[in-house]
Amino acid sequence: MLHISVEEKEPVARIFTTAGKSFYIDNEGEKMPLSDMMSARVPVFTNFPDKKVLSTKDSILLNDIRRTASFILNDSFWMAQTEQIDITEDRNFEMIPTIGHHVVKLGKGDDIDKNSAGC
Repeated sequence: MLHISVEEKEPVARIFTTAGKSFYIDNEGEKMPLSDMMSARVPVFTNFPDKKVLSTKDSILLNDIRRTASFILNDSFWMAQTEQIDITEDRNFEMIPTIGHHVVKLGKGDDIDKNSAGC
């Protein structure tokens, strides 16, 4: 008798690189390929460095993305308001909202949960 336990990975963010490539990450920050069968409704991040081997700075940025995306994904208000999040040259986040023509500067996303308490 053989028992198998399978745990399906779920994406928390979709990332577009500076070269236009795209992939998902899961809640542990691991890359996941795109699927031809479905498209996950997750926060979208743009301008991630396009490198085969990530530097320490890139790994830290990926962790910041994972943490910020997890917060947005688990908050219905933020999820409804977020069109995409751009990564700036200094590795900060700028959220482009679904409604309006403005930019919300999120910094590194460290305090997104503290700053949204009044929303």
